[in-house]
Parts: sequence; structure tokens; C-alpha cells
Amino acid sequence: MSGIRLVKTLIAKVVRVFLLTLREKMKKKEIQIETLESYIQNTSITSLAKTLIYRGECKLFDKPVCPKIGRSFNRAIDRERELEIYNEFKKKYIQYSKFVDLPDIEILALGQHTGLETRLIDFTFNPLIALFFALENRNSNDYDKFGAYIYCIDAPQYIPIRKEKTLSFNQLTDINNQPYTFQPRYFFERINRQNSVLLYSNIPHESFIKLNQQLHLQTFIILGSAKKRILSELFTLGISKEHLFPGLDSLCESINYKYGHYYPDNFSQIPVLSTP
Repeated sequence: MSGIRLVKTLIAKVVRVFLLTLREKMKKKEIQIETLESYIQNTSITSLAKTLIYRGECKLFDKPVCPKIGRSFNRAIDRERELEIYNEFKKKYIQYSKFVDLPDIEILALGQHTGLETRLIDFTFNPLIALFFALENRNSNDYDKFGAYIYCIDAPQYIPIRKEKTLSFNQLTDINNQPYTFQPRYFFERINRQNSVLLYSNIPHESFIKLNQQLHLQTFIILGSAKKRILSELFTLGISKEHLFPGLDSLCESINYKYGHYYPDNFSQIPVLSTP
């Protein structure tokens, strides 16, 4: 009995030390990042807490961490319009998908992961994946002139998906619902690869972290001058479009990146296979 008590005491001490360390880490709300190593060091201890989730955004938006439907409408959402969007997707998606007879929550998750405007917000349990999403948009000419942002929040009331399967779309998106998170089943490969967790925003036309500051723990700001280098290092670690969005289009994009951006500027140094 004394042995069991000793083990419990030791576990309690370890947990207490962890929480104290985590609290110290979280005192600084914003942390500037110049290297991948620094980012890993700053997120490694926070990632031990199972309720922490991460989201990467390519720049500082007026309304950070805001659902796509809120960014598009930029005002209080018309519930009838939202239902029309969902019902049309539900009616037509089976033409393009092998997934049939899905419950409403998984149809909503599928739509979210393929570009539908919803009140869900994409997060991940993996801080490196969030980092990739913050850095991947390289299309702007001033890519390295501004920082990228990764938001770490404490996930509000995690809901096991088996509980949500019986709920209708209207129940899932009821305006009176409190924010909640859920992890979709791995029926869609992107959900698996991205270690996805989805957050339901009950006020989708506003920034979630501004409305729920008590849940917003930290923001990691990747300096513009470091973005290209860190993105190439993530590519080295296997975190790429090809991995997170499996498909031929993503494969081609990753190959184009590999030979156009990943290698050094002196492209001629790349070994070329000789033809017989």
C-alpha cells in the first residue's frame, strides 16, 4: 500500500512540475521565431498537454482565427443562407466522393476540408503542421516582408464524435451552442494526414481568439526573413503539400517546389541522371 502511495506522490510531483513549467512558458503571449529549432523548443512542452491545438495563418488578419463563412460574409451569418449552402453540398457531394450515408457532422467536416464555407475552423494537434499552413502560401511578391502566425489555444469542450453523430445540421450549428471541438473520423485521408481537429465557432463573423481570450494561450510569430528557410526545412522533414493533401495535384506542386525553391539557387548543381 505504501508503494502505491509513493507512486501516486511521485506522479503528482511530476504533474505539478509540468504545470509550473507550462505556466512559465505561457507567460509570454507572443514569441518571435527565427529558426525551426526555436519553434520546436517553444512548442515541445506545450504539445504535451492533450487539450492544446494549433492553427497557422499566413499573416496577421483583421480577424484572426475566424471561420471562412465569417470572412466571406463579414457580418452576422444569415442562418437560412448557411443552411442552403450546406444542403446543396449534402445533395451534390456524392457525385465526387466515395463516402456515402455520412452523418451531418462528417458531411460538414468533409465540406470544411474541401473548401466549403462553414462556421468550423481548422486546427491540428501537431504544431509542425500548423507551421506549414502558416508558411505555405508563397504566391505574394512580398512573401518574406511580413510574418506568419501560429495560434495555440486550449481546446474548448472536446466532444467525442460518436456523441455528435445523431445530431442534425441545425443542432450542430445552433446559434446558442457554446464553442466546441471534435476530431473527425479518419474516413478522409486529409483528416488523417493533417491530424485534424475542428473547432465550432458560435459567432463566426468575429475573431474566435478575441472573443475567447481566456483560451488563447500563445501566438508564435515567424519572422518574414526566416519563412523560406523554415519551409524548406519542413520539406526536408516530409511535411509538404504532397503529404498533407494526398493526390496528383499536390504531388506535382511538391515536385515543382522541390526543383524550383527547395534546391539552392545554383540549379545547375543538381545531379542529373544520364541517359543511356
